[in-house]
Amino acid sequence: MDKVVSLNFKGINLEVEGFYSEGEDCIMYDSNMSGYPGSSPEFEISKVSVWDSDEDIFLLVEEYEDILVEECLEKIEG
Repeated sequence: MDKVVSLNFKGINLEVEGFYSEGEDCIMYDSNMSGYPGSSPEFEISKVSVWDSDEDIFLLVEEYEDILVEECLEKIEG
């Protein structure tokens, strides 16, 4: 599902747009005695803008993508 997350990153107010998928709980055993390890939530960034601007600056912050994803997930999942 598409999400827009507003956050302050390194002193800059950003709006980060992307696709969020919830994680899935692990299943220890099901009816045929197999399980499922579950999955972590994911956030794939599609656009990064400075607040009050539509200019996409994602290429400028690409080296921080993993950190931005983690911060977005923290805000989404609260």
